[in-house]
Amino acid sequence: MTTPALAPSAGSASEYFSDDEPVFGTSHELIEDRPVPLFGERRVWPASCIRRPSNRPVTEHTMMFPLEDADIDWTNLRVREMVFAQLNPTHKALRDRSVFLPAEPAEISTLRQTIWNIVDLITWGKEQNLPDDLGRWDPQDWQDFLDHQSADTTAAGLRHCIHAIRRMRKVAAVLTGVTPFDDPWNGKAATHIANETAENAEERRDGLATPAIPPATWWPLLKAAWTYIRLLAPDLLDLRDRLAEEGPPQPEQKKKVNFRSGEEIDALVETWLARPDSIVPVHPRERRGKAPIRKGEPNWSSLSLSITGGTSLHLFGTGKRAHDRYSQPRRAKVLTAIANGTVAVTSTDTVGRLSAYT
Repeated sequence: MTTPALAPSAGSASEYFSDDEPVFGTSHELIEDRPVPLFGERRVWPASCIRRPSNRPVTEHTMMFPLEDADIDWTNLRVREMVFAQLNPTHKALRDRSVFLPAEPAEISTLRQTIWNIVDLITWGKEQNLPDDLGRWDPQDWQDFLDHQSADTTAAGLRHCIHAIRRMRKVAAVLTGVTPFDDPWNGKAATHIANETAENAEERRDGLATPAIPPATWWPLLKAAWTYIRLLAPDLLDLRDRLAEEGPPQPEQKKKVNFRSGEEIDALVETWLARPDSIVPVHPRERRGKAPIRKGEPNWSSLSLSITGGTSLHLFGTGKRAHDRYSQPRRAKVLTAIANGTVAVTSTDTVGRLSAYT
C-alpha cells in the first residue's frame, strides 16, 4: 500500500488542482510504502515513490521549487501547476480545459530543468515590468528573454529555455491567472532559434570589443619606446656590471642607517653631493593636481632613497613637510649643486630607484 505524504503547507490556491491531490497519480506505477508528495507541498516533491533510473542519483530524483522571491506565491504556484500537469497528462482538469498531452508523464530530469528555466523567465519578466499574466506578453518579449539569457548561456542552454516555454504554453489553460497563448516562434525549430540568438549575441559582443589601434598611433609610440631604451641602455648596463662585480647582497649583513639628528642627515647629504658620480633624478613630465609637479623638478623621494641606501623617503620632506626647517635647506643645496653643474641629472627616476639599494 502507498503511504501518504505529510500535509501540504499553506499557500496560494490553484483554480484547477487541490492541495491534497497526489503529485504522482494514476499515470505512475508507485512503489509500496513510499510517501507520495501532495500538490500543496510548496518546497520539495521527492520522487522516491516511483522508480529511479539507475544512472540518476537520489539528489536528481527530486523536484524543488523556489521560496525566496518576494512574489513567491505567484511564481511558486504557477510552476507547481505546470509540473503537476506534465506529471498527470490524463488528469480530468486538463481534459476539461482541452489540454491534450502525450499519455506518458514527463521525465523528472526534464522537469527539473524546466522549473528553473521558467523561474528565470518569470523573474526576468518582473524586472522588465511585464504583465504577471504570461499570456499577455508580446512575441518580442519572449525573444528578448532569450537575448537576455544568451549573455551567459550557450546555444544548448537556449534550446532548453525554448523547450521549457513551449511545455508551459501547452498547459497554460490550467495555470491560474495565465491566458492561453500561441507559440512565440510559430513552430520554428528550437535549434534554429537558439543558434540564431547565440550568433546575434556573439555579434553584439564583437561590437563592444576594443577597436584595433591604427599604425599611425602605435608606430610613434613604438619609436619613442625604442629611443627611451637606447638612451637608458648604457646606464642600465653599467649598473648591471657593477652589481655583478659586487656580487649578490648579503641580507644578514645589510644594516640600515639610523639617523639621530638633523645635523647627521645634513652631513650625509653633503657627502653625497661631493661624490663625482652623484645623479639627481628629475620628473620627466608635468603633473597637475593637489600636489602639482613641474617638468625637470627633482624627484625628492627617489633622491632620498638613493642617499640613504633605501632607508628613508623623507630627507627632503613631502607634502607639508617640504618646507620645514630641515627639508628646505637640503633642497636648496641640491638645487644649487644642479645649477652649478656639480651634480648630474637624469630625466627619469629609474637610476635613482635602482641605485637606492646599491
